[in-house]
Amino acid sequence: MSSAHRARAQARDPDNRLWWRAHRIRLEPEALRDAMLMTADALDLRPMESSVWYLGDQATAVGDNKNRRRTNFPCRSVYLPVIRNDLPELFDVFDFANPHATTGLRPDTMVAPQGLFLLNDESVMQAARQTAQHVLASETTDEQRLNYLFARMYNQPCSAADQQQLLAFLRDIAGQAKTSDNPDPQLTAWSLVCQALFAASRFQILD
Repeated sequence: MSSAHRARAQARDPDNRLWWRAHRIRLEPEALRDAMLMTADALDLRPMESSVWYLGDQATAVGDNKNRRRTNFPCRSVYLPVIRNDLPELFDVFDFANPHATTGLRPDTMVAPQGLFLLNDESVMQAARQTAQHVLASETTDEQRLNYLFARMYNQPCSAADQQQLLAFLRDIAGQAKTSDNPDPQLTAWSLVCQALFAASRFQILD
């Protein structure tokens, strides 16, 4: 079902009681993480043998874990370890189910710490850098690269307004990077673009 707006249907059924359009759905933290890895061409779809083998008894013991759980596996999020008192940071910030109790319905929030996480977390920056490396190797012009990114991330072409803003941003960041000791100003600029697109609501919401 499409979520596209139709003026006639909106006028007759503004509350969507007859389900003439789909509701927008926000990605759960597992899907958000998988989407970033998939965009970066870094997601390993094969199931892992074990993601808790290194924890020993700490995987099930009560109390503080001496060994921190790891989340740097490139597998799908469903295979990551869920240690009750040591959730992965992305899960903790983006409304993962409470591991201490039965959860019939997850909370659905959109708060400032989530945006800060997408702008500052090392795993997000790494995915953005890998995406930038991929797009720089795949396309030849900046316009083609932006269209490729929007198709891959948002399943839509880059609009003229978005393209104008992002091209200006690229020129500005690349110019700043050239004045520093940055060995690859182009990669730095495109990494920031990819990270900004990850942090946008269009990436986090299935429309």
